[in-house]
Amino acid sequence: MKQFEATPRVVGQVRGFIGAALADWDLQEMADDARLYATELVTNVILHSAPQADGSKTVDVLIDRRRSGEVTIMIRDMDARLPVPQLTTPAPHQESGRGLHLVSALADSLWVRSTPTGKTIGCRFDLQRYGVTS
Repeated sequence: MKQFEATPRVVGQVRGFIGAALADWDLQEMADDARLYATELVTNVILHSAPQADGSKTVDVLIDRRRSGEVTIMIRDMDARLPVPQLTTPAPHQESGRGLHLVSALADSLWVRSTPTGKTIGCRFDLQRYGVTS
C-alpha cells in the first residue's frame, strides 16, 4: 500500500505505482485496464472527497496479486460519503459522469466498503481474462 496526497499531480504517480507492481509480476497484459481503473477512482477522490480536518486530502492505493489468479486494487480515502452512481448515461458533450460506468466495465467485480475512517473502493481483475494462468 502507498499513500499519496490527493492532488491532480498525483494521478501520474499512481499510474506509475500500479504499472511498476504489474511489471514486477510480469502482468503487463492488464496494465492499461488497471491504470485506467486507478486513474478514474483517484480522480474521483481528488474532485469529490471532503478534506480532512486539517484541510488535506490523502488517498491510499493497494494492489495485490492473489494466488487464486486475480489482481485486486483498492483505493481508500478519508471521506465516509459513498459514491452515487449515475443512473443515466451522460450526454456526449458532458465532461464527467462516466468514471464509475467505466471502472465497472473494466473490472470483474467492484465493491465499496465503509471503514471507520472513510471508505474503500476495490475491484478484482481475473487474470484468465488476460490469458494469464496463476
